[in-house]
Amino acid sequence: MCIERCPHGSGGSGPVRGCLPHDLEVQVSQLRLLKSNHQSEQYRLEDKARKWIPERIADTSDRIIRLEADLKTLEAHPIANAEDYSITINGTEYHKREAAGEAIKAFMDAHRGQKDVSLGEYRGFPLIFEELPFFGEQELVVRGKLTYKFDLGDDSRGNTIRLDNALGNIMKHFDQSRASLADLKQQLEDIKTQIGKPFPKAEELAEKEKRLVELTAKLRDDQQPTEIADNTPAAQPPPHEHRRSLGRER
Repeated sequence: MCIERCPHGSGGSGPVRGCLPHDLEVQVSQLRLLKSNHQSEQYRLEDKARKWIPERIADTSDRIIRLEADLKTLEAHPIANAEDYSITINGTEYHKREAAGEAIKAFMDAHRGQKDVSLGEYRGFPLIFEELPFFGEQELVVRGKLTYKFDLGDDSRGNTIRLDNALGNIMKHFDQSRASLADLKQQLEDIKTQIGKPFPKAEELAEKEKRLVELTAKLRDDQQPTEIADNTPAAQPPPHEHRRSLGRER
């Protein structure tokens, strides 16, 4: 039996007929791997749509609610100009940034090595001082519906500016969270359109699997040994030998 090799090689998607079993086996194996990858991707998408993205949406929605509440707290305690500045540190109210900065620095020095110590209040938010273990870094924590942290430094006035920046970033966090929520919802819709899609090369795989079975069976049948009947006539003695034997019988 003469069988030509596949013109498209072992990885091609061309005609199935005319392929050697080995070439077809390689193509079937590759297609089965693609099918397995497709199924794994389907499982991953289903898991994201069922659990991961909904959880992220819930967390982000909750974060937006908390950020919005903190923004309302800021709006209720505005600082329109320098004269409106007011911060309470260790029970004392300050209206000058320089004095407030010095009070924060003195509080830092007096509470080294301590954690979760109430420092005061600013624009409706409790302020908490803490020193990180091992590293010795000191942080100021603004506690609203969410927590906002920043490192304290040696510059007294700089610490008050960092505090304002931390509160000023709440709006940025709010906008970023809203954008993230919209993106997550779009991801969920896109994933839903991908879930349930069949393997795009299912027909090609089925055809090649069927052809491989047929071709393998055909080659197996052709390789079976065939018994050949021996039709050679039995050997006869030469004529003169036959006459001689007849003479002796007489």
